[in-house]
Amino acid sequence: MKMTFFFIMSIPFILAAWNHQAIASPEFSGQSQLACSACHIHPDGGGALTLRGERFKADGYTLLPDEGSPLWVKRLARAVLGFLHILFGFIWFGSIIYVHLVIKPRSLVAGMPKSEKFLGRLCIGVVGLTGIGLTLLKVQEVRELWSTTFGIIWIVKVSTYFLMVVVAAVATTTIDRKLREAAGRRGALKPDGKEGRPAHVIYTGHLYDVTGSKFWKNGVHMVRHFAGTDLTDALEKAPHGTEVLERVKDLGAAPPADEKDEGKGILNLFVFLAYFILICVLVVLMCVVWWRWGPPLVDPFPKWTREKANVCLKCHNLETPAVLADWSESAHAKNGVSCMHCHLASRSDPDISNFHRKHGKEWVSPVVTPKDCARCHPDRNQEFQRSKHAKTVAIVLSTDPFIRENRLSDVEIVTGCEGCHGVGIADGSARLEQRRGLPRGIGRMNPDRSFGNCGACHGPHGFAVSRARRAEACGKCHVGAEHPQMEIYRESKHGTLYQAFGDAWRWESAASTWTAGVDYRSPTCAACHISGAGNTPPSHDVGHRLSWELQASPTGRPEGIDWKEARGRMETVCLQCHSLLWTRNHFDQLDRAVHEYNEVYEGPVRRYMERLYRENLLDKTRLTDEQPEIAWIEMGHREERAAKMGAAMMAPDYRWWHGLYELKKRFITLTEAH
Repeated sequence: MKMTFFFIMSIPFILAAWNHQAIASPEFSGQSQLACSACHIHPDGGGALTLRGERFKADGYTLLPDEGSPLWVKRLARAVLGFLHILFGFIWFGSIIYVHLVIKPRSLVAGMPKSEKFLGRLCIGVVGLTGIGLTLLKVQEVRELWSTTFGIIWIVKVSTYFLMVVVAAVATTTIDRKLREAAGRRGALKPDGKEGRPAHVIYTGHLYDVTGSKFWKNGVHMVRHFAGTDLTDALEKAPHGTEVLERVKDLGAAPPADEKDEGKGILNLFVFLAYFILICVLVVLMCVVWWRWGPPLVDPFPKWTREKANVCLKCHNLETPAVLADWSESAHAKNGVSCMHCHLASRSDPDISNFHRKHGKEWVSPVVTPKDCARCHPDRNQEFQRSKHAKTVAIVLSTDPFIRENRLSDVEIVTGCEGCHGVGIADGSARLEQRRGLPRGIGRMNPDRSFGNCGACHGPHGFAVSRARRAEACGKCHVGAEHPQMEIYRESKHGTLYQAFGDAWRWESAASTWTAGVDYRSPTCAACHISGAGNTPPSHDVGHRLSWELQASPTGRPEGIDWKEARGRMETVCLQCHSLLWTRNHFDQLDRAVHEYNEVYEGPVRRYMERLYRENLLDKTRLTDEQPEIAWIEMGHREERAAKMGAAMMAPDYRWWHGLYELKKRFITLTEAH
């Protein structure tokens, strides 16, 4: 009978765990903070699904992670914790409901058995610990607890859980002890069949001795009837009649009941708390049901409507007509992706535009981050987050001695570094409003904790793949003495072909179909480092095909990837136009050039500078305060990069005159300075 009731009580939990699917309604869009167009081809929802939508469907409409551990690890963790949470939850709740429906709380007049107290405490502990784990896997930011439907119900559920814990602690300690003490004092007088005492029952005023009956072991019959009590009403409802009393001894008239039964008050308190716990159980079950099927309690992400989008277009047609023109010609506009799809924010977002909130009554963010783009382009975002482009803030902070030693003013950083590296805007909406502009650097830190800026390559409103494929998209940052890739490219044969014939190439072809010899004749930066070639798929991780860290001094292999596999991917690109013999020879020459730089220039100069520091001829406390140190910095940041990158990109003038020639002069001047 116990197992039957446990199974019945577990049904709500089984349904909650089994029901992974959710109806993709406007309410679901509000809960998931995604516009309908994130999953549906039609911006109003319904109909065919996008690639993102298909993945949502396969994943039970669960958001895919942008970074961190693989999806299957988190799924497995959720499955294990969820199973334990549900299992011990239904044992705990099932036991509570079983007590109320079957044995009744008043039957525990002598206290609770030790085994049941241990099981209850075990269930409370496991439910609490697994609940913490599931919450950490679900909630990404603390403010979700008061700004989302899940969070509000979570607060109710956890508050109820703590109330139950407090009540259980009181019931199993103080109240249980007092019940046992009262039962002990009554034990000598009350024939309840416990601890060797006789077992007597009362029926219609007569006392019957059931001590020797095999059906009344330890004074309990069928788990629900107890010796020492009046069974007149219970026997009338039993499946048998009074004939069973003929098998036991009639002891005559029952003694009058003691009106001042000891422990009656504490028993009433115990019964009250038992019913309070039952109400708490129902509240928790209602929370689980509401999570799965209830309407949202808050509207964190206002529903996207075509009317709201039209309001944006009307206003920006007057205020920023060039921006509207860029968007109007974009693939986004042609596919019904409007301003609101990218800029619509939740109420809890830290980068909400106060201006739009005051004047347009819409929750709008001026910052479009990779997380926003990931709603429709999840794979590209994951690749980008692994790339050097998303980490340019960390790169400049670790490699530039002038920044490390506070040699740059705020104005110099904003007007110089931020244009490419995009450092530091993750400090809330107030500064975003005050700055009257955002750094467009590709590696900026965003308020939603993502890194990068897709618009740095694709353009902020046009988002054209044709723009990102042209060399100029990369050349706005990869240019100048410290990173002369654009100048090197223009001088190379690849660059001269691009400048001569590039206007006639097909720049708008789909990413998976942009093909050498068909759409373009000579590669650009994107063709070598991002676009697909042969059996090498496209990737927004620009370091995915690099076998050397050419900007580093000394130059080494990249960390985190197999450099041989990376070179194989780059060789596949080269083989679209060149023979295998030519390709292998080119990379052999590059390897020799890198090794020669490390052994002939970088190593000797480093040892020379270490000797100067060791002999106290230079002050080691700062790297930017003496002429030999400046020369050493420029050698590692300028001439040596031109020499190595000139060799990699086939630009002999940069390899020699702008590279090795200047490097040799710097080397001689530096080593003969002291």
